[in-house]
Amino acid sequence: MLNQGITPATCSRCGHQFGATAERILDLEKDPTAKTRLLSGRVNIARCPACGAEGALNLPFVYHDRSKELLLAYMPPSFGANETERQKVLGELTNAVMNSLPPEQRKAYLLQPKMFFTMQSMAEAILQADGVTKEMMDAQRAHVDLINEMLQARDPEAFQQVLDQNRDKIDYDFFQTLVASAEAAQANGQERVAEVLNSLGMRLMQEFGIPVGEEIAGEGSKGLLSREGLVALLDDAQDDEEFRTLVSYGRPLMDYTFFQEITAQMEAAKAQGDEAKAKRLSEMRARIVRVAEEMDAASKQVINQATSLLSGALQAEDPEAYLREHLNEMSEAFFVVLSANLNAAERDGHPEWVAKMEQIGDIAIRLIQEAAPPEVQLLNRLLTAPYPDGTLQILRENAAMITAELVDAMRLIAEDLTRQGNLPAADKTKKVLAQAEALLADAKA
Repeated sequence: MLNQGITPATCSRCGHQFGATAERILDLEKDPTAKTRLLSGRVNIARCPACGAEGALNLPFVYHDRSKELLLAYMPPSFGANETERQKVLGELTNAVMNSLPPEQRKAYLLQPKMFFTMQSMAEAILQADGVTKEMMDAQRAHVDLINEMLQARDPEAFQQVLDQNRDKIDYDFFQTLVASAEAAQANGQERVAEVLNSLGMRLMQEFGIPVGEEIAGEGSKGLLSREGLVALLDDAQDDEEFRTLVSYGRPLMDYTFFQEITAQMEAAKAQGDEAKAKRLSEMRARIVRVAEEMDAASKQVINQATSLLSGALQAEDPEAYLREHLNEMSEAFFVVLSANLNAAERDGHPEWVAKMEQIGDIAIRLIQEAAPPEVQLLNRLLTAPYPDGTLQILRENAAMITAELVDAMRLIAEDLTRQGNLPAADKTKKVLAQAEALLADAKA
């Protein structure tokens, strides 16, 4: 069954390439933690072994809850060269879920998985199936909007005005949303965003006379695992998937001191006459090294393939035709290799190679955008077009595509941009969203 596998990943902070464990099937019956991990944004998050930063892998997966006859598929817009490839992957995952069940449990809902292009919309569908109403989710979204409004208040007077106008909305649930947002930013390696959210939390707690506790002022417990704790978790891993996940996440701690900790525990076990534990720790140490080497080898292979693809494009008489022919081989690693070679050419003073690689990069991005679903292409055009005239013209030209689903996707993009601290882009997206909502309302009138 295609539950998980090793996939190449590149750290957005330091550029390090490594092999990461990616989940492909989340089955709530087999893994009761799947729902909690998905709702908290902890699915397919890779930790860089070099610097410790975390980031989303943006890979497709399916979520299965047999008790509710729920099969949901997450398909990030950036995945796949074309719709045929995306449908092929979706079919493989759906068939894997179907084949894992006995014949009497195979029902019609398994043949029609509902697809989502954002994790947020998928999480909302799961919550709705659990009885969480739209009103409840709207209330949380209102909290998020208020947090964003406070963050955009640049001077004390503007902040005080927002605060005075919304004092009745700042309750326990508001603080829960604020803390959860800070923890999510910290877990995703967005330290600056987490710092800003934590500062806002402390400011509000002081304003309302609430004692500042570690849950807001401190770093919290996430990501602060000790070497000794990592050894204990690896020793207690229930299966190979969990063990590999721990190795991937724990790589920043796996230095000389870490292996000394395993050796010390082995010697202590021997001194106590516990030969079985000493042997288990010895085998675990060898297994850690082997799994880490496998991840590194997988990462190296992907980088070699990306290097070969770039070399072929540089030598081709028609780079666009070459890249179009090899579009299904293009991955994030290709752009990492391209960027590294482009920087080297600039440093070494080879303007002709810089120009050629910039051309190849532009072609590659354009081809990927062309292969995206029509809705994603429309969103990309809107986000790059001048506001307000350019965006309004595009919206009017594509009036048939302005649906409630598209509006929801734009709203989620705006929220994501705000959480990432990209306030100018978030502000523009909200303005374009208002244009789309007005057109949609006119069409329904």
